[in-house]
Parts: sequence; C-alpha cells; structure tokens
Amino acid sequence: DWIMEQKAVLALGVLLILFNNPFYALVIIIPGEASFFFSTLFTVNFCIYLYGFWLTTFQRIRLENHQRRTKTITVVKGVFLLIFWVFVLANMALLNRAYLQDPGFNFTIEHPKALLGLKVTAIVIAAVALIALLREIGYVIKTFKSRIWRQKILFVLSIFFMFAFFIFIFSGAFSSFNTNGARILVTIAFMNLYVFVLQILYVPTAKGMREHQQIERIENPRIEMQYDVIDDNISVEFHSPFSGQGIQIQNEENDHEQQNQHQYGTKLDESHEEEHGKAAKYRADEEEEN
Repeated sequence: DWIMEQKAVLALGVLLILFNNPFYALVIIIPGEASFFFSTLFTVNFCIYLYGFWLTTFQRIRLENHQRRTKTITVVKGVFLLIFWVFVLANMALLNRAYLQDPGFNFTIEHPKALLGLKVTAIVIAAVALIALLREIGYVIKTFKSRIWRQKILFVLSIFFMFAFFIFIFSGAFSSFNTNGARILVTIAFMNLYVFVLQILYVPTAKGMREHQQIERIENPRIEMQYDVIDDNISVEFHSPFSGQGIQIQNEENDHEQQNQHQYGTKLDESHEEEHGKAAKYRADEEEEN
C-alpha cells in the first residue's frame, strides 16, 4: 500500500525512460513526421507530468504533512494539466511539421495573427501555471520547519532542479531541432539524476512498513488489529498482512510449549508410579514380617 509520492515517482520513472527516447535512432535513420512527433510527445509528457508532480507534492507537503491518503489530486487540477498538455503538444508538433516540410518556414510572416493568438494563450496558461506553483512554494516555506524530514528533502531537492529545469526550457534544450549536443546531454543527465534521487528517497523499506503501520493505527484507531484469534492452542494478534511470519513463530512456540508440558507430565506420571510401587513393596514387606 504505497503513498501517493511513491506511485507518482514510479510513473515518473516510466516517463523518464521515454524521455530518454530509446527510439532516437529512428530520428537519424528514418527522419520524418512520425519520428519527430513521438520524440516531441515523450518530451511533452515528461515535462507536463513533472510540473503536475511538483504542484501536487508541494500542496501535499503543506496540507498533508505525514498522512498517507491524499485529497490534493482534484478534477480542476487534472483538467488544467490536460489543457496545458494539449496546448504545448499541439504547438510543438505543428511547428516541427512546418519546419520539416519547409526549413525556411517563418511563422511570423506566414501566420502573424495565429502567432499572436498562440503567444497570448501561451502567456495566460504559463502565468496561471507559474502563479499556482509559486503560491504552493510560498506556503511550504512558511511551514517548512514543522514538516517531516522526507518532505523537507523533497522540497529542497525539487527547488534546485526546478531552477535548472526552467533554464533548460529557455535555452531551447527541449527543442526537437536543437543541435547543441552538450546542452542536450546535460539536460538529460540532470533529469535522470533528479528522478534517481527521488526513487532512492521513496524506495519501500522495512522501516517504512513499520512507520506505515503506526500511521495507519493513528489514522484508523478503530481498526487497530486486523485479526485476533484466541484458542486453546493458538493466541495470535497482528496488525498487518506483513506479520504472517510472526503467526508462524507464535504457533511454533505454542507447539514447543505443549510438547514440553507433555514431556513434563509424562515424567510426573512416571515418578508417581515409581513412588506407588515403592509404597506397595514396603507394605508387602511389613505384612511378611508380621
């Protein structure tokens, strides 16, 4: 039962594999609209999801410091991210298609009104996205001292990579026609490093499982134990499905205890029989003397 951050980091790892573009050879060997479209699609998917990840996790740090369950994933946020994704993907795909068909294509000359409309729409969407993100960052900074250690590390790490991410965007590192190999490699390396650190930060551990059980008891005081089996031979109580080994150990201890009691009772019976035999022999000897 993973928390929201663990599930989100898992999805981010899958998108990172596509962001690294394992099919990049097709862009070189078979250049065309399809190869460039998929290259653009993988990049846009990763970038928009990364923005949604930051927005949701920062809000969760502010409102749900140590809670497992989350209410920060809302329909409004999903609709906004969908609009953001469609707008960016459509623009990049159309621009790539236009440049592939005519390398001398100039959007300013060919479609000035459409370019103006795209610029205004882009500014509005980008402003809304930036204001929402800065708002959450400001709230987290105010409550930073009272946050748990993992949330603090996530926030500081994300802020650092966020600045790098925006620098990469404005430098044109995510463009399909970027010919600066060093810039592309640095961008890919930074994004991979960020996701790898997140995976290490949220990897499931035995300690985390115990913390999860404790938090579950706090959030659900009425469901403190899932099983309580009391019998003549077995007495088991455990709090999670991970304690099956504890049941086996408890059963083995009960069986061992019963075996010891049986052996002890057998020894008592033997000693009692021996004492009765001695007493009977003593009485027989007395009768013979009389």
